[in-house]
Amino acid sequence: MEQPIQVGDWIQISILGSGSFGTVSLWRNQRTSESVAIKKCKYMKPSALSAKQKQRWHMEVEFLKSVDHPNIIKYKIIDPILDNMMNKYNPTNLPLLSMEYCTKGNLRRYLTNEPIKLCGLPESDVRMIIRDISDGLSYLHNKNITHRDVKPDNIVLQDAPTRKGSAVYKLIDLGYAKELQDSTLSFVGTMHYLAPEIFYNKDYDYRVDYWSMGTMVFEIICGVLPFLPELTPFNKYEKIKNKGPDDICIFLNNSGSVSNSTEIKKENFVTSCFKQNIEIWLRKTLQMEPGNRKFSNNLSAFDYLRYILDKKIIQVFSVFKLEFYSYEVNDSTQFGTLKDWISRDIKIPKSDLHFLFRYQTIPNQSNDKSYEICHCNDDKTLLQYLIYHESVILYVYKKDSILHDKCFSPKLPNLLKELFNNFKFPLNYLKRVYRLALFYIYSARRTKETFKSAYLSLIQHIQGQCEKVKNQYIKATSEFRQLLENVHSFNKKLKEDKLNGNIQGHLNSFPEFGQCLKYGTRIISNLERRQANLKLFETQYKMLEVKKLSISEAEKYAAEVFAKCDILAQFETCNSKGFLQLPKNGDSPDIILKPIRDAVSETLKLECNLYLKENKLKDNSQDFCVISKFSEDLLFWVDDFVDNIQKLSNEFGIVRATYDKILSEAVKTKKLDFVLNFNTNETEELIKENEVLRCQFIDLLSERMAAHKDFVEAAQDYLDLD
Repeated sequence: MEQPIQVGDWIQISILGSGSFGTVSLWRNQRTSESVAIKKCKYMKPSALSAKQKQRWHMEVEFLKSVDHPNIIKYKIIDPILDNMMNKYNPTNLPLLSMEYCTKGNLRRYLTNEPIKLCGLPESDVRMIIRDISDGLSYLHNKNITHRDVKPDNIVLQDAPTRKGSAVYKLIDLGYAKELQDSTLSFVGTMHYLAPEIFYNKDYDYRVDYWSMGTMVFEIICGVLPFLPELTPFNKYEKIKNKGPDDICIFLNNSGSVSNSTEIKKENFVTSCFKQNIEIWLRKTLQMEPGNRKFSNNLSAFDYLRYILDKKIIQVFSVFKLEFYSYEVNDSTQFGTLKDWISRDIKIPKSDLHFLFRYQTIPNQSNDKSYEICHCNDDKTLLQYLIYHESVILYVYKKDSILHDKCFSPKLPNLLKELFNNFKFPLNYLKRVYRLALFYIYSARRTKETFKSAYLSLIQHIQGQCEKVKNQYIKATSEFRQLLENVHSFNKKLKEDKLNGNIQGHLNSFPEFGQCLKYGTRIISNLERRQANLKLFETQYKMLEVKKLSISEAEKYAAEVFAKCDILAQFETCNSKGFLQLPKNGDSPDIILKPIRDAVSETLKLECNLYLKENKLKDNSQDFCVISKFSEDLLFWVDDFVDNIQKLSNEFGIVRATYDKILSEAVKTKKLDFVLNFNTNETEELIKENEVLRCQFIDLLSERMAAHKDFVEAAQDYLDLD
């Protein structure tokens, strides 16, 4: 009699998977929405299982009950109603294994859900998988347990909305796991991920997990297994046995012969810095002899992985060369040092480079990312932002020209070149050609989208610079007028405060008054010069406003050009699961390869049109460089102007405060009894008649010098100002 699919509030949703002697089913409580995955032996008689198989089953249940780690599947207690029903239909009497349900399936399914993953996963995914699984294995090893069957099929993805990537990776299937009480264990595991010592039935220990983990890491980065997956296990391990100590890859080359490599495949989506670090780790973990799978300072393989993952990498895109670079940095790295590294690698002097990046602000309601353009300099805060936001790319431009005539040259792999040379491909080459084509088209799309972002970011940066110039110009004229009005107001107050009497009789009591005269005259002289400069700047600003119109037109044109270069459409067509048709009887490889050839050809055409034939795009980019320099110079000038006006305002504030203090003291002591002959005309006229004012102040100071020799030096300082 078949097991019911519903009991109480529980209903069986689906069968999640079936192994050699177990089946996993998903059950959900209709009232609480709670889910549980239950593994049950699928055999109908206890005699169908050997003693070792029964032991393995019990061991898996006990192991799962004993472990508690976020990266290992959790044991769940079954509702008694559900437990009783399922045990009634469990003739082997082996215990049920109930686990949390991970909603996103296993890593194998994730690796095969779209063709582009034949070339590996993005670095962000690789990092999360490595961190999660190494943490889980490290936990098991610390409990003296080895997993022995690490592979994508035994890793599941749990939904984690608050985490980047929205998934947590967990180890499952502890059926092969074993406490390491001795070094001689049974032949277990999956052939492709099996450590050589197990295959050759030698003694082994926890380091078999190093080999399996290394094999899986290579696969998720490259999309393929490292050691000849096309061969039978025996032939493959015979090749592995003869590999060099630093070899991490054995593959069939285009001629059909076997080649070894100390590097991972070129077709991958990780940065060069991460690639170099992970290759060092793989050369250790994929050693034939377990004793050689060791790291310096007695680190475990998983400790060393965390060391790699903790390194900070900045991604850089050279717009001038259409190339990507990456650099390891830390909290003590100076932005100037990063500039030196970039200058060295792209072979352009640092002084000729311009740096921008886009940082994310608050996403809008449609969940699109909102960005703000930031002009980089030596500010430590900007470098810290780049360090802790790995997805942000630093754009590097050559100041005098964004693009050059030789910025693009097709870089087709040799095998893809044969698509256009009437080469007769064997059928077993189809998947390899398809993989290379996918990677080429994806890379072309990535370069184009990054170039587009960099190009439009520069436009937005220049527009932002122009807006800053405008705002500072408004601020400059406003503060200048305000200072003029304040000077005029003060002049009126001096007139209102005139008192009858002889000025000579009272200056002796107020020596600060001489300084007031000195600073007041200097301020008036400065205002006269600043007014002339402001008129000159106004002319320059009007020229910038005219240039801004061409920027807006260039932005519209660029958007049209980028829209026409639709490499994304080519990629999406090739990345569909039905694109590469399986050969039928009588099909020639040429018929199957034609869509691939057409997609590669069209991508090449689009790239050439964008980078080589769009002369207006290049011409506009050269104009951007001129306008950018012009706007930066104007912004520097107007910033300096505002600073100087603010300093003058501060000085005038001191003059005014000093005068008010003198006046207050004079009124209090009845000492102030003099007349100040300040001109009472409007402020603009006051500045025009500055020469007259100077003479008046000089006469006052001269009288002061005649009466008091100790003030000769102070007055002489002023007289020397001209």
